[in-house]
Amino acid sequence: MTKPLLLLAGMLACVLTSFSQPVIDGVTNDALYTVQGTASANNGFGTGNDLGVIKSYASTTALYVAITGRLNSNNNIVLFMDFNNYNGRGGNTLGGSSSSSSGVFSTSTAPGDCGGNGGLNGAIMDAGFDADYALAFNEGNGTSNLFLDGVRFGSGGAGYITTTFIGQTPNQTGGSVTTALNLGGTGNIIFAYRNDYDPSTATERGIELMIPYTALPGVNYLDQVRFFAVITNGFGFMSDESIPGTITGGNPGCDANLSGQASTLFTGFSSLPVGFTQWEAKRNGNTVQLSWQAEETEALQYYEVERSADATRFSPVQKLQRGNNSGRGSYTWVDEAPGSGKVFYRIAAHGANGNLRYSPLLRVEGNESKPQFKVIPAGNALALQLIGVRAGTYQLSVMNNSGQLLWSQNLVHDGSNRTFMINQKIVLTKGIYRIVLRGKTLLLSYSLLE
Repeated sequence: MTKPLLLLAGMLACVLTSFSQPVIDGVTNDALYTVQGTASANNGFGTGNDLGVIKSYASTTALYVAITGRLNSNNNIVLFMDFNNYNGRGGNTLGGSSSSSSGVFSTSTAPGDCGGNGGLNGAIMDAGFDADYALAFNEGNGTSNLFLDGVRFGSGGAGYITTTFIGQTPNQTGGSVTTALNLGGTGNIIFAYRNDYDPSTATERGIELMIPYTALPGVNYLDQVRFFAVITNGFGFMSDESIPGTITGGNPGCDANLSGQASTLFTGFSSLPVGFTQWEAKRNGNTVQLSWQAEETEALQYYEVERSADATRFSPVQKLQRGNNSGRGSYTWVDEAPGSGKVFYRIAAHGANGNLRYSPLLRVEGNESKPQFKVIPAGNALALQLIGVRAGTYQLSVMNNSGQLLWSQNLVHDGSNRTFMINQKIVLTKGIYRIVLRGKTLLLSYSLLE
């Protein structure tokens, strides 16, 4: 569920001084999330094993991931993550020559363990996806907890750098647990699970987790991440139910080789943010002053201020080189030509190797005069004064104090400040009248006392 969000838009200024974060409770309807991938219609493991979508959100200190879906028996939802500056498994088998006893990452050759071939250790990811970390969630054949195993991959022959049992939730109804990730970094993760996902009536339920970047060695907030999720059984036998992509040929099974699949089995890269700690845009008459502070790494090279009139099409208006800062930079720039209407700004942080990160979007209201009109009786006519009303076709209506329409007519306006002389179609006796001017995006009303 969502905590109250900081209001980013004011009348004349927008200030960002803190960031909301998703609440980890297994209900994935937080507005901060962005959908990164969607499951196909495959249903290789049958009723009760379903995937919906992967969502993510990146704060300045942590990565938030949500997977909608449900499990039964001892099956697993396995989430794989690929960070662009981390070298993982590439086209090699996940386990390589490693040894592990952790869940689906086990290399056990005991009878029944995927035919004596271990768990997922012999699997190969889709071509182009470089598995760096993986997390496996399962209910443990029960309805009381959700259990979590994890692995950190390396690029060498061993495959697994670290595998571990991470922890378990207190229930399957949204209760969260805070525990160490124990994959070589520092910091605690938080995860929770709601087991009442339904693809028709409860599509926002499933798994939520928060992972601090410090818990993921080799990862920082200037990186990008992409995902792949799949349902397996307790031994690592892979189903054809995945996010994203459509696995063909049925369940890939043990030691699955996904490199020959026609469908792309991973999401696009999603950026982790530059650490903007303050971001302000303030109008001062005909100018707008922009100020921001950011946590910076050595990979950051320069900033560009981008401006838009519609929050969709942005153009760069100023480039600022990174200052000689140690970890945190402060910047100010004044836009001398923002225009009189509302305007949107964002900051693009350019890093090494073409990496690009954006600040949150801020809106600054315009300084245009509000449209207004005035009606003055002039014998058998009404003098209609329009000020600041845009060009267009409007409907002029005259109503009595009871709301009864007396007459109406169309009025074509050229956008200038002008006075129209409107002949009365009926004689207005003593009383109170309401004159209404209505357009596609404008409604003005004036009370007239005769």
